[in-house]
Amino acid sequence: MQIENIKSKLIKFHKNLGVEILSHQSPLTGNQFQGEFNVSGFHKEILDLSKSPKRFFGIDKCMRLKEEVNLNSSYIFEMGIYAESVNLNESFSEPFKDKIFLELQNKTIKQFLALLDCLEIDKSKLEATYLGNITFGVGIGRDRALQRKYSFPEDIESRRILEKNAIKTFPVNSIQNVDIHPVEGALVGPRVEIAYNGAEIATIVFDCFKIQNGTLIPINYIGGYAMGIERLTLTISDKKDLIEINKQFSEKLNELAKESPAIKSSLFDKEKYIVIYGLEVFNELKNINSLSEGQNKVLNNFKKMFKEALDKLGLQNRMF
Repeated sequence: MQIENIKSKLIKFHKNLGVEILSHQSPLTGNQFQGEFNVSGFHKEILDLSKSPKRFFGIDKCMRLKEEVNLNSSYIFEMGIYAESVNLNESFSEPFKDKIFLELQNKTIKQFLALLDCLEIDKSKLEATYLGNITFGVGIGRDRALQRKYSFPEDIESRRILEKNAIKTFPVNSIQNVDIHPVEGALVGPRVEIAYNGAEIATIVFDCFKIQNGTLIPINYIGGYAMGIERLTLTISDKKDLIEINKQFSEKLNELAKESPAIKSSLFDKEKYIVIYGLEVFNELKNINSLSEGQNKVLNNFKKMFKEALDKLGLQNRMF
């Protein structure tokens, strides 16, 4: 199955549900995350759900220059995003005991599983992690914006639905399965990570709070899921890596191999992915002149790593 075919099926599935389909894309160099590039699809639209009930699906482009690249992870990728919110009319209660929140979890996960059926994905090859008991806050990681500690109970509802569908599940008693970013206004709640054939293909989130002045405050419940389009395409195909499913990647690899045959050696896999995926980054950014100080810092660090990969492959004199 090709990338465009996957995207077409995703759009058709959600359109048949009567979901609004977003046709725009977030800017890669926007201010969604201070000092970063667009690392999460439709970030602004999802934040807006906390104030006004709505549901939508769209495919957004993301760029993560700090990530490790490999056979199924590149710097730039497309993310299919579904999200909806429930208007609580200020009747917020403890979400993990609230029937409305549990119903949202139930609906979202079942819809996600129906989407997998539409894509003809073998559920026996799926596994999932969900939030176990966790206390977090006042940390040094993604919870460092919080000025006190909070405790979340085990996400029993997600576990129940997944196990009912014969999906292998594992509780995670750490912040790994909490949806949170260390910035003011970030949404917070439990999340489920979905893997297929050993590769992560999707994240399901249920946000019920946001960070405000270092504390968690209630919001309209938000449920949704995000799927990496390229990685999903790769995992259900018979190809080895993203280069094989992307014509531009494979053509560039063959071109560079004429000057440096070693780029096709498994001993230089790391450098190969940095260079091939890195070229896509520079192509996307070549016409963008306005970057924040933080973005320039990230980009300069990336350029240094990219040059080191070129040097190891003997391509240091190559002009891009």
